[in-house]
Amino acid sequence: MAASPKFVTTATLVICSAFAGAWISNTLRSRDAQSATTRPLDHTPERVIPEQSLNIAGAGGKPIGSLDAGGGGTVLHLWPSFAVTAYSDGATTLTLYAREEQQGHGEMMIKLAGQELICIDCPDHLLWAIFRPLPAKSLRQYVHDWFYLPKPTPEKPDDVVPNADVRLVDKRGWRFATLGLTSSGDPAIALTDIAGNVQVAWVQRRQFPEDWWELAVFDSSGLRISLELHPGKPVNLLVYGHDLLPYSLDQKTGKWEQSGMGNIDWLKSVDSVPPRPVVITDIRKQTVWKAPSP
Repeated sequence: MAASPKFVTTATLVICSAFAGAWISNTLRSRDAQSATTRPLDHTPERVIPEQSLNIAGAGGKPIGSLDAGGGGTVLHLWPSFAVTAYSDGATTLTLYAREEQQGHGEMMIKLAGQELICIDCPDHLLWAIFRPLPAKSLRQYVHDWFYLPKPTPEKPDDVVPNADVRLVDKRGWRFATLGLTSSGDPAIALTDIAGNVQVAWVQRRQFPEDWWELAVFDSSGLRISLELHPGKPVNLLVYGHDLLPYSLDQKTGKWEQSGMGNIDWLKSVDSVPPRPVVITDIRKQTVWKAPSP
């Protein structure tokens, strides 16, 4: 028996209303989340930084690197190993430098835009397969994911640097960096996009007898790149694909394999990590931030 036109019309309206309600709910939730990240999260002091290069140094004034602000992006450059750029639109690029004596190896650049991870000048040309976009979902899968899959929550500055000392703001009001300490008392810098989502987090971790550096790069899915720099040891680099599993470069085969060990000895490491406290100064030699003792 065929369904009556009235029944078909009613059923169509009910289905359309359900999808419209879900869309409106998602839109309002997204707007609320964005407005929440652009409003002050707490009473942390802010300092307006015009376009310039800030100097990062360790105890005794020994230079560590620089923090370049302005021009739609923030560049954290830590000598002699890497430079990472966090753009206001959420894209991030990480450049790793090779040792001078290593023949056949150049700079390794990893670009993260949206949820697409691209490696430029990487040894393995098949790297794209790890990060290729997922196939398009069916309508049924979208409905299933809406109701059953947890929604990713972007990292907030206070999640990375809970003991924030100062937030750096440009003249347009973009709060591009948060400076402070982790929950364990380690000096940390978090770089954020225009919406306040954390793109990059750098931490000087405490370890006997010397500290070491940790760099994490995020997107809306969570952690996508992990970099560890221990004095006198190979650089440890892990990247996370769309399956959110860690991949590392096999130096013998030149292939990226699923693994939790990512030592790459032909990349530049650090001879020693300058002792604390970490100090950031502007072009006038005035102190922008000095990490307090834990």
